[in-house]
Amino acid sequence: MTPEIIDRDEFIVVGVRAVLEMGAQTTGNLWKDQFLPRHNEIAGADRKYYGVFNSLPEADKPGRFEYVAGVAGSLENIPGGMVGWVIPAGRFASIKATGLAGISQACRNLLTDWLPDSGYKLVDSPIFASTLAEHPDSPGAAWEVFVPIETPEELE
Repeated sequence: MTPEIIDRDEFIVVGVRAVLEMGAQTTGNLWKDQFLPRHNEIAGADRKYYGVFNSLPEADKPGRFEYVAGVAGSLENIPGGMVGWVIPAGRFASIKATGLAGISQACRNLLTDWLPDSGYKLVDSPIFASTLAEHPDSPGAAWEVFVPIETPEELE
């Protein structure tokens, strides 16, 4: 597995947030029960869906992480009960995944199989996945996973 290295501009994801357990298969419930029934409330949002993972300090939430299911949007007029997260510009290693369950496996592959010998370093920034699938919670939805990295030149 060789990921594509991509530079991306800053963007904003608006959606629903949850704190989840590592290894738990609960992101599907967040999409199905909380976000998808409300996604039309986000004014001016495009229809590219995003799942965003952000680590929590281990002292605060051992084995847990923040997750937002959402769409690209704006920090203006965020619907009640939703959040807006700014995803910083940066360089990312990217691979394809199928279904929400495939995203977890793709992240593991990038972080444990590819990254240690790649010469790149993980950046303290959210990991995210995106899809244009009409039903992002479908087991067959095609996703692209993005892991934030620094290139060797940036490590000096």
